[in-house]
Amino acid sequence: MTFKMERQVNGHTTTLRLIGHLRAAHLEALKAHMASHRPRTVLDLDQVTLVDVAVVRFLAGCETAGMAVLHGPNLAKGNFPAKSGGSRATISRASA
Repeated sequence: MTFKMERQVNGHTTTLRLIGHLRAAHLEALKAHMASHRPRTVLDLDQVTLVDVAVVRFLAGCETAGMAVLHGPNLAKGNFPAKSGGSRATISRASA
């Protein structure tokens, strides 16, 4: 599966809906989208199925900086996805 981003703007908030396998190679494009959609950007991980270690670190940093990250584990609090083989992990949803 590939990766894609969908953008939804609502007033001063831009939601970037991330879909598919999110890898380190996609982070520069994601950062560029985030920088161009100020003042508030929200990341929606509902349809992200696989991430690598660099992405986990990036998302944890986003949460720590106060950015909203929807439909994913709370990485800033240490709720990291379960280990899988290699440097990739499957996203497990935080329980409501």
